[in-house]
Formats: sequence, C-alpha cells, structure tokens
Amino acid sequence: MKTNHLLATATISLLSSWAALLAPGTAQVERSNFELAQGSTFPFETCVFSETWTRPTDEEQVAHLQQVSTRNARSSYYYVRSAEDLYNQEHVSKYWTADLLILSSFGVTYSLHADPLHYSGIWFGEGTENMCSKKGRSTNSPPLEKLIRIWSFAYEIKSVEWLGDRYRVKVRPMEQGIHTVRFYRHDSEPSRPGPQLKPIEIVNSESGELIKTCTSGYNTLLECSSQ
Repeated sequence: MKTNHLLATATISLLSSWAALLAPGTAQVERSNFELAQGSTFPFETCVFSETWTRPTDEEQVAHLQQVSTRNARSSYYYVRSAEDLYNQEHVSKYWTADLLILSSFGVTYSLHADPLHYSGIWFGEGTENMCSKKGRSTNSPPLEKLIRIWSFAYEIKSVEWLGDRYRVKVRPMEQGIHTVRFYRHDSEPSRPGPQLKPIEIVNSESGELIKTCTSGYNTLLECSSQ
C-alpha cells in the first residue's frame, strides 16, 4: 500500500511538472488538418519543451535499467551490466545515443512506448514521463495510429511541412534540452496492416541544411541517416 501511495504521488508530481513545461499557445492536433495541399505547413502539438533538461549520466541510466529489469516481465531485455552496454547493445544504443527519435503510433502497446522511454533516458527529470502518451491525450486528439511523435534531444521543432511525397521538419539546434511533439499523419498510406510512413527530412531552420532523413519501412521507430 505504501508503494502504491508513493507511485501515485510521483505520478501527480510528474503530470504537474509536465503541464508547467507545456509550451503556451501550442496548436492542438485536430482531425480537420488531415487533408493538406502539397507544400503546406500544419500545426503540431508540443508535449514537453525545456532548454535545461539533460539526459541522466551513464551511471544513473544503468541503475535505472537495472531497477526496471527487476520489476518487468521482460527483465532480461532491459538488463544492462555496465555503462559499456549502453553503447554496445544495439537495442539500447539506438535510443541512448540518438539526438532525435521519430515514432509512428501504429499498434501502440506498453512495450512500444516504454522501450524508447527507458532506453533513451527520457524518463529522467520531472515533467518528461507523460510524453504525450495515452494518459496525455485530449478528447479531440486523433486516433493513435494516425499520430507521428518526435522526441528531440538536440533540436527545437520549428515547423512541420507536407511536400506531397515526404515530410519536412525544420529545427533549431540546441546545446541541450528536450522538445517532444506529435502531429497527425498527412500521407495517404493506410495505417493498417502496416505503418509505412513517407520519409521525414530534418532541416536546419536557419541555414536550410538537410541534417538527416528518416524512413520507417514498417517499423514503429524510424531509422535516421545523417547527411
């Protein structure tokens, strides 16, 4: 009972901090924005924005994953022995070393949300755990399979544009911080049986430089390659 009480208190604290970090005046994702002409920009919803947030240290991350492994049915999957595992285990390092993660929300399950949350370090610090998860969805939010989520650890998301055959996301580089957003899919690919998305270009909003291109295939986590 004491543990449940502590968890409930921590959850309330996290949600309160998350609300304080939510960028004021951010446009809410609406279904009516789905049909867009080529070259159109459209609103995205900010979940968390902070220019002071930093990832946990290697030691803190290892301790967290070891703790998660003791209370999760997939214990061997979460377990890491040392800081080296954060960089050498592919299913961990692809989250831990990423400066930006893009996830389609097709087939959202606890594991598809929890794995990137734990492995990326996004769990660390007040105000970041909700991350536009199911608990953070408003009644006007679109179906989960129609959403794209971006978790950015090095960039502020400035705009999202649909170019007819790909998305273009303009970003401002940050030395540290976090910006997580979600937006409604505008490509015509069916959400089922697979979540294949059109490519997403990440572009420097100031210089116009193409930073990386991200593609999904039929994976929930998009693979990004630097230019």
